[in-house]
Amino acid sequence: MDWTSLIGPAVVAAAVSGLVTTIGFVMNRSTSLTMHTQKLAADEKLTERKFTFDKTLAERKFLLDARSADRKRKQDLAESVLTGFYETEAIMRSVRSPMSYTYEAEGRPRGDTESEGTAHLRNTYYVIIARYDKNRKEISDLLSRRYRMVAWFGVGADEPFQKLHEAINKVITAAQMLVQWSHDADGFRRNNLELWQRMEGDIWWGAAEPDRVAAQITEAVAAIEVICRPILAEVITE
Repeated sequence: MDWTSLIGPAVVAAAVSGLVTTIGFVMNRSTSLTMHTQKLAADEKLTERKFTFDKTLAERKFLLDARSADRKRKQDLAESVLTGFYETEAIMRSVRSPMSYTYEAEGRPRGDTESEGTAHLRNTYYVIIARYDKNRKEISDLLSRRYRMVAWFGVGADEPFQKLHEAINKVITAAQMLVQWSHDADGFRRNNLELWQRMEGDIWWGAAEPDRVAAQITEAVAAIEVICRPILAEVITE
């Protein structure tokens, strides 16, 4: 038997097998490198998308928190102002009550030459001033929020404050003038009865028909309600 005839094909087979193995290894190596590269690219893209998502979510949360904080400040201000208007309306109704007591005018300085009639009349009108002074802090606290309301709600928020302030000034000015004029009440009323009656209508709730002070206070309260109630009912959504 010729062994060389058998060795030749075996060598060729071995060479072919080695070549196939090498090619397979190279192909597997190339495939692995390609898959690894693709995985790295996919991971990088996923990381980038996650970063973008997290950034967007953080920005939305920041804006929502800022809006919520602004709304909270506006609501707190609106609530305190609206409550203050209701309280002032009740205070002014009490201040302007026609019923009074002697002790309410005890703080009025009395002149040495005042007659009993003049003193009694002046005390009657002074009661309005004394009642207002007793509640001055509450009213001043409300009016001090006037420009904060304008800053948050615009120039239209000034109008209710202006109406309320004018109404209060009418009452206090009328009371002061009546106290002053009372030294010669009969003579003043003889020549200025209409003015005197208008002043009394301003200081006493319901004394005049129509009651222009009460109407102005009611208008002021209605105007501030239009401004404050919407923000108090507002709910922030994304």
